[in-house]
Amino acid sequence: MVWIRLLGMMAGGLLASCTLFQPAVPAPPAPKRAPAELPRIPAPDAAALDVPSGFRAEAVVTDLIYPSSVDFDDQGNLLIAEAGQVYGDPSAPARILRLNQAGALEVLATQLNGPVNDILWHQGKLYISHKGKISVLDGGEVKDLVTGLPSLGDHHNNQLTVGPDGKLYFGQGVMTNSGVVGIDNFLFQWLPAHPDLHDVPARDIHLKGDVWTTLNPMMLGKADEATAVATAAFSMFGRGEPESNVVRGTLKANGTILRCNTDGTGLELVAWGLRNPFGVMWSPDGTLFVADNGYDERGSRPSANAPVAALGEPGKRCRKTSRASTARAVRPDSRAASASASSSTSFALRQTRAKPARSAARRPSP
Repeated sequence: MVWIRLLGMMAGGLLASCTLFQPAVPAPPAPKRAPAELPRIPAPDAAALDVPSGFRAEAVVTDLIYPSSVDFDDQGNLLIAEAGQVYGDPSAPARILRLNQAGALEVLATQLNGPVNDILWHQGKLYISHKGKISVLDGGEVKDLVTGLPSLGDHHNNQLTVGPDGKLYFGQGVMTNSGVVGIDNFLFQWLPAHPDLHDVPARDIHLKGDVWTTLNPMMLGKADEATAVATAAFSMFGRGEPESNVVRGTLKANGTILRCNTDGTGLELVAWGLRNPFGVMWSPDGTLFVADNGYDERGSRPSANAPVAALGEPGKRCRKTSRASTARAVRPDSRAASASASSSTSFALRQTRAKPARSAARRPSP
């Protein structure tokens, strides 16, 4: 025991006479003062808009959340759709607002299926195109007219118009970019929630048998998932080569123009083979013009420079009018442009020179 004590005394003396190595610890940064106020968003400036000669813009409503469509009722009140769910923001409200001529803003309908892509006032009722549904607001109650539309993917059911036959016409977008489910759909957040979904044609089609191999994002957190999978067109993600190259068509299909009676009955196919037919409007000569948003250079099957189609009377073939990856509708008003804008302000375009008065029930033209 004596030698243990002696060893301890020697070690203590050695430690006392030496300076131990200590790593240098950087001094903490000086605390920064909190900003006196957060950056302020400037007020909407109508003068910043580029408008045609003889017109001026005015801010009508501010502080909206993803406004997607506007229309007027028979009393001249402004009806506004707030789209709701937009990619990456599922908490945004999907609702319909009314701005009366006294300047008061009120909520007409809420808890809709975002995104609300269009509203249309027709014969005393407000028709609503929201995800998977065509509904009508009648007497303060939202009633579903058409349900089960294939709108859980990249694109949805879109704008509405009433044809010369008195029927409701609307576009229905595709699930994917170009017919093949891929990683981009995982990033759009719908593939993990609906792994069995894919595009569906309106008529029976015969595939060539091609498949596209991609990384498998579904393997995250799953040890039994393959790192790469093969997917065919119009098929579930990662299913590989289909057992049959024949894909059966259905009425509620993707990439279509559909029509129905104003009570929702008599749903019919007008045209198919489109991608995302967003804007629809009739010209005075009875031609239905469609703004079909073309393919993107993304996903398993990237593409670009898709044709823009102008549809004639029901039953006639499509004819190409121009080529672009994003189409602009050729029609007498500007609803396509306003519906696709992600702004928080509604602007009014007024003609500064005198013009004949128009009925409040008619859609105003710029």
